[in-house]
Amino acid sequence: MKISGMNQSGRTCIIALGAVLMLTVSASALPLAVDGGSYRIRTLSGGGGLNLNSPFTFDGVSENAVLNFGGNVTVTESETVLSLFQSRIDVIVESDTDIFPAGQGNNAAFTNLGADGLDFINDVRVLSGVLRYRSETGAVVRNNDFINQIRNQGNPDPWDGTFSAPNFGPGFLNTVQLDIRQIEMSFVVEQIIPEPATAALGLMGAMGLFMRRRRAA
Repeated sequence: MKISGMNQSGRTCIIALGAVLMLTVSASALPLAVDGGSYRIRTLSGGGGLNLNSPFTFDGVSENAVLNFGGNVTVTESETVLSLFQSRIDVIVESDTDIFPAGQGNNAAFTNLGADGLDFINDVRVLSGVLRYRSETGAVVRNNDFINQIRNQGNPDPWDGTFSAPNFGPGFLNTVQLDIRQIEMSFVVEQIIPEPATAALGLMGAMGLFMRRRRAA
């Protein structure tokens, strides 16, 4: 490639800048979650015991588990690439019985991605963390974005993959005995710009300064 009107130093800067940007774009366009990574889901009815406390593998394949108070669940996860740097991670728990049955503590129903949270290839920040409960008919019973709770736990940048912290899960009051058959967790995550991209921005600034001085001369 020939770039006229520029000395060797300027040409080297442009070529290096192009290489860095190409590497950054190609890496960022890939999925962000680790395929085959492990994570754990826990559900709790108020002050009662754990109903679900099982490990799962992030591979897009449905897995089964048994609830402590009776019943079975199927867990499926997926990643949807939204843009160059962003993805949506969905984890869905489906049960053949009420996940938050009566007689297990008070009327609050909590869901937690524990100390073994979601794994990511590169550092990410979480932009939203939605928890949604559905009844047997599929109707939405409870729905909320808990992004502020995640941030208040001090782990948003980079996000450690737990929801909303290793030993703390978000939930809803007055939810027990509503025949919750499905839990949906949906996270929008964004890759934190890696060092090569930071270097590329620096190179762009240096090139701008170089061209300005060249014109002044």
